[in-house]
Amino acid sequence: MIKFENRNWLIHLIGAISLYAGIVFTCSLADFEVTYDCALDSSTDSCVSTDDCIDSNVESYPIEDSGSGVAESGTEELSGQPDRDIHLALTKICVSEAGFQVRTRDCDLIYEVLRNRSVTGEISMGIMRAYARKAFDEDREDNRMWIPHLNREFTEPRGWSGNVTVPWHTRRDKFIEVYNYVGDLLRRNPGHTCGVRIDHWGARGFRRDLHLSRGWRLLDCGKTHNDFWSLPRRRSEDRVASEETEHETSS
Repeated sequence: MIKFENRNWLIHLIGAISLYAGIVFTCSLADFEVTYDCALDSSTDSCVSTDDCIDSNVESYPIEDSGSGVAESGTEELSGQPDRDIHLALTKICVSEAGFQVRTRDCDLIYEVLRNRSVTGEISMGIMRAYARKAFDEDREDNRMWIPHLNREFTEPRGWSGNVTVPWHTRRDKFIEVYNYVGDLLRRNPGHTCGVRIDHWGARGFRRDLHLSRGWRLLDCGKTHNDFWSLPRRRSEDRVASEETEHETSS
């Protein structure tokens, strides 16, 4: 029989295991529903959550996307209808960042961030691929590898089976709901819905202290799964209106 000389150590170990199990269980019941690894990794699939996407000084703004506001395929949709490629791409990002639901404001605010970060002021395939690269990485091999394979036929995406314990048909209608919501969002093309420019999003609490120390402003734009941020700016009195916003750098 093994004797533990320090019973406090054993008690702490059991407590830690119980806490971890509770986090994983809670996580699997959240709105993400199929994101079973969220207890292990606090980052999201968005560019703001990875070291190699956003400069550590965060002075580059906006991102220089190569797109011109139209889909890379060059196809044109009927007047008043969103581009099919952009429609599906934004849906993938919304699902990746907020799950199969539209009850929270994440998708609206993510759309706003992507427009604000584009040099054209319009959402494009270029800015979405630059800002949320993992949502389009068809070679990824983690348990969210199915996200890049979501499709407009609403069939089971490659990588779903074997990584998600629930059958696709239980999520198909919810995916269609998000897809339709994104289409309406693109058609409405709303303005600043939070009353202030939104520059970034990231997982709730991720690097929050670091961002606040750099002068970032954490925004309250309603119920969201993610944190949404406004970057600091300084105004020069001798600049004209078109040049009044300068990049905020940190030493």
